[in-house]
Amino acid sequence: VLNAEHALGLVIGSMPPEQMGVAALRQVPPAALAVAAMAMRDKYGDARVAVLLEPLFLDPVGLDARHDDAFEVLMDVLLSLGQESRREIVAQRVSQSADKSLATSARCRRVSMMADRGEYVQAWTLFHETQRANPDDPQLLHLEMLTLLSEGREQEAVIRRAAQNGG
Repeated sequence: VLNAEHALGLVIGSMPPEQMGVAALRQVPPAALAVAAMAMRDKYGDARVAVLLEPLFLDPVGLDARHDDAFEVLMDVLLSLGQESRREIVAQRVSQSADKSLATSARCRRVSMMADRGEYVQAWTLFHETQRANPDDPQLLHLEMLTLLSEGREQEAVIRRAAQNGG
């Protein structure tokens, strides 16, 4: 079933990214923005989508959890382009968002990026800060498991998972 926001996203996604400015992006319903970004990615490529979305997330004022999917598209695009420093800058900015859910998503991305670089002390520090700020966020359990496994702590991950499942 195609809803109005999805349809709007497909229409916007058919437009060249250069025709959209940050002010216009802020008017697009968040679900439509994510659909548009994915459609533009397929049609115009990662670099053009990064140019479109990055300014929006560098100033995340007014953005909220509904923008999480578009944020994830931007993070994936920057990863695909090999733009690690830009990913870090955007994730850092979004992690300061007033919206707890969006900030948590960005912090989780940063934890994962730190773990990928082998910066486990920093990753665990940020993970625990994020856990204190938003303890019930479901993505934290998954992130904890991935970080433990990334660090080679398989047995601890198994024990932790069993504890979470009540076993």
